[in-house]
Amino acid sequence: MAINFERVELMSKETSNVDLLLAVNEAASMLLSANDMEDIDTILISSMEIIGRAVNADRVHIWCDEHIGNETHFMHAYTWVSDFGKTKSDVPLGVITPFSGLNRWRKIFRRNEYIGGPFTSLDPEEQEYFSSFDIKTVYLIPLILNNTLWGMFSIDDCKEERHFTDEEISILRSVSLMIATAINRHNMIEEINAANKKTITALENVLDSLEALIYVNVPETGELLFVNKFMRVHYNVKGNGVGQKCYEVFQEGLDDRCEFCPCHQLDVDPDKKVEWEERSTLTKRIYRNTDRYIDWIDGKKVHVQYSVDITDLVTVNEQAKAANKAKSDFLSNMSHEMRTPLNAISGMTVIGKKAADIAEKDHALSKIGDASSHLLGLINDILDMAKIEADKLELMPTEYNFRNMLDKVLTIVNFRADEKNQTVNVNVDNNIPPFVIGDDNRIAQVIANLMSNSVKFTPNYGQISIDAEMIYASDEYLELQIEVKDNGIGIPASQLEKLFNAFEQVQGGASRDYGGTGLGLSISQRIVELMGGHIWVESETNKGTTIFFTIQVGRSHRNLEQNEDTQVVSEVGKVAHGEFEGKRILVVEDIEINREIIIALLEDTGVLIDTAENGQEALDIITFSPDKYDIILMDLQMPTMGGLEATKLIREMPERKRGRLPIVAMTANVFTDDVIACLEAGMDDHLSKPLDIDKVMEKLRRYLKK
Repeated sequence: MAINFERVELMSKETSNVDLLLAVNEAASMLLSANDMEDIDTILISSMEIIGRAVNADRVHIWCDEHIGNETHFMHAYTWVSDFGKTKSDVPLGVITPFSGLNRWRKIFRRNEYIGGPFTSLDPEEQEYFSSFDIKTVYLIPLILNNTLWGMFSIDDCKEERHFTDEEISILRSVSLMIATAINRHNMIEEINAANKKTITALENVLDSLEALIYVNVPETGELLFVNKFMRVHYNVKGNGVGQKCYEVFQEGLDDRCEFCPCHQLDVDPDKKVEWEERSTLTKRIYRNTDRYIDWIDGKKVHVQYSVDITDLVTVNEQAKAANKAKSDFLSNMSHEMRTPLNAISGMTVIGKKAADIAEKDHALSKIGDASSHLLGLINDILDMAKIEADKLELMPTEYNFRNMLDKVLTIVNFRADEKNQTVNVNVDNNIPPFVIGDDNRIAQVIANLMSNSVKFTPNYGQISIDAEMIYASDEYLELQIEVKDNGIGIPASQLEKLFNAFEQVQGGASRDYGGTGLGLSISQRIVELMGGHIWVESETNKGTTIFFTIQVGRSHRNLEQNEDTQVVSEVGKVAHGEFEGKRILVVEDIEINREIIIALLEDTGVLIDTAENGQEALDIITFSPDKYDIILMDLQMPTMGGLEATKLIREMPERKRGRLPIVAMTANVFTDDVIACLEAGMDDHLSKPLDIDKVMEKLRRYLKK
């Protein structure tokens, strides 16, 4: 630092004590009032010059203790030299005192006594040591810091020998005390700064390790004092950000403090905590901020903000709300969809009872059948969705005729298309072999869903087409692309992205205008993905929609000549009179109407039917007459004893004379795990409820004709 002081006139050897006191006062003011202790060297040397000129000395030195090995020396740390002193021999900075009498000096200094006087008054050993210094007079005064000898303060006269008076020595002792105090103060500040630096570094390391956005600034100006690493990276802050304005770094286009700055509230109540949320225009993210005032290193109040990125949380929350709304809308729509066929069933039952002739009754029964099929389709969609959400939707591959599968789908769809006078065109690539391996029921479900939508959303006399093409073939599998196209009402571009969302329907009021559950496309997408393919859509409002999907199927080497008789296949499910004459079935079912339905369905086959209302009754009957029955149709959920437990106990019985007794499960359970549980319990096969007479006949033929 720059030191300004008035030049002290050279004093005579009889130095004025008053002038010396004035010089000491000036040096003291400099040493004790200096704020910039980082410039301690300049302050000490300037103070030494003031004292040196005041006592008309040629050199003033400060020596500090220096430990070298096992010995302690005095090392030359600071010096001031007069113009005359510069003509004499130099005492370099850093030089040490290899003086044998040093221990005697230390004992004297520890008693806070001085050493020195005219050169000729020194003892011979000291004269020998100081001879190289080119001096006439020397005085050594100890520097004591915290009751410990830190070093010494020395004054040299290179012109002549002289004695300092007791008053001068006393004043110089005061000078040494002030120098020691200044050095001590400097050392303490350095230690505090070093400790603070370590603390700040540790704190910064902790704050930099957090995945949160943290900064500290001056409330009045917005000047940044600290920005943690996570926030610097997040906002692409150059350097460490310190010294920049918070509103310039973290806000867009501001040249002054934000209107919503939380410091406005904290200025009113500095002890409060402010919590708020904001969407950043710079990062396009949403943050939850916590702001408060804290005491900073210099003791001043500063503003600290701790922020957490909650964008993903908000997005998930909004998605959850949207999903809940979609499900609520779905339930409302489903209530309508299910009540419609139920109303038809209920109403047509009343009409059928009142009907006077067979034709009217048959018409009522036909409508009941249609409504029941529609209701079953709704329930199947819900069950499929439950399987998808439980990740239990599985495929059951089999070898099937691809074109026959399409024909079955078209048989269903064409009936609805004919009602609207729509034209349905089908084109199958000749490269697709007659037979492939896959789940024909599931692929038929996908095509039926897509074509049903086309029929539904295409006006009367519209055009619908289905094209199947082979796009890849290997020795093991084929990749097929199927395209369903219509010229219906189309889908707005804004609605396309949610087309495959479960529980949602596009077109706003489509559910009310056209009906449906909104599950078909979501189910179709999952089935296609299970088949190793993907599904996508192209659409234009009022011009039509085209849905494409790909699937992978196994290659079959079967040809048309090896196909089973199509007439036999078509007749497999029909009931033949007297077909099971002499056979006996035990139906185990706790619901009376279900027992009545089975008996009525099989009435014309000639089969004999006994019933049991629970597993325990069935077990008792089989135990009493193990060879009486040809097959058991076993419900699963029954009071007293369920079907699984009863089957296990039956399988533990000794082998009957007629061999293994077939047991076929009847269950409304839909998951593969449930079917596996049936087989593991010892059952031979599985029938899903509601019972399909074709499926029932297929199972009976399989086990009763062996």
